[in-house]
Amino acid sequence: MDGIGGEGIQSELASADPADINASSMLALLEKGVPDNGPNFSNITRCRPLEDGIFEFKDGSVRVLWFYDEGDPKIRRHIICTHLFRKQGRKTPRREIKKAKKRRSLYLKAKAERRLRLPQSGVLQFRREKK
Repeated sequence: MDGIGGEGIQSELASADPADINASSMLALLEKGVPDNGPNFSNITRCRPLEDGIFEFKDGSVRVLWFYDEGDPKIRRHIICTHLFRKQGRKTPRREIKKAKKRRSLYLKAKAERRLRLPQSGVLQFRREKK
């Protein structure tokens, strides 16, 4: 998504210290677990709803916020990851939820304006509006 989310999440997790087991586990979840099996809502220690259609994948302190996009009627719902952060306290910070909602809004606007594209990497992105 225009340099935020998607591809940035993958590259950040892939470039993490190999000793960071949470980053490695989250990368495996996003690249293999979720595409093969979908989100596992039966395990709230790994995946849970936050609010207003924003969800969170969790592994230790590593969090990835996301939402569903219904997509083409012939295709299952898409999971759109907005961003990654490392949680410090007990609750997910409001600013992170607000950031996810803002990015969802930008995504849906770009989709409505037909500015979405799927690059070679397979990560959904959108083009900036011309000003």
